[in-house]
Order: sequence, then C-alpha cells, then structure tokens
Amino acid sequence: MNKFEERLAKLDELFTAQPFMVDENIGYADCAFPATIELADILLPLFGRELKLGPNMTAWRAAVLANPVVKSVTDESRAATLEWMNSGGG
Repeated sequence: MNKFEERLAKLDELFTAQPFMVDENIGYADCAFPATIELADILLPLFGRELKLGPNMTAWRAAVLANPVVKSVTDESRAATLEWMNSGGG
C-alpha cells in the first residue's frame, strides 16, 4: 500500500457513517467533502491515481448524495469542472 492509499484508508477510519459524519442527520460536517470527492474523481486519474474509497466513505457518500440538494450541487460542480477542463482551462 502506497502513502496515498494509506491516507485514504486512514480517512476511511474517520468516516464511521451513521449514515452521516455525526449522526443520522445531515449536518455541517457533511457539506465540504462531497464536492472535494467529486473533484478527486475527476482530477486524480490525470495524475495516474484512482480514488478508491473504503467502505465507510462509500456508505457515507451514498447517504450524502441521496440528498437531492447535495446531489444537485455536486452534479453542477462536476459539470462546471468538466466544462472548464474541456475549454482549455485545465
């Protein structure tokens, strides 16, 4: 396991999905990571890496993206990032 994979594994340990970071309700702690993970999905392959989320983060991500507001924002962010990259910005 390389350092990148070790760090992802360590992060997965912190995501003890309940199903959200703090409890059964979505909260502030859940707001920052969805867009960051979407960016990682897009950008890591450009650096020869793959985002392999552990079981805790996978369960958390599914729970967060089941929220229609979070899903719409992350979808919009992904589309804008891809558009920017395809326009020569990336």
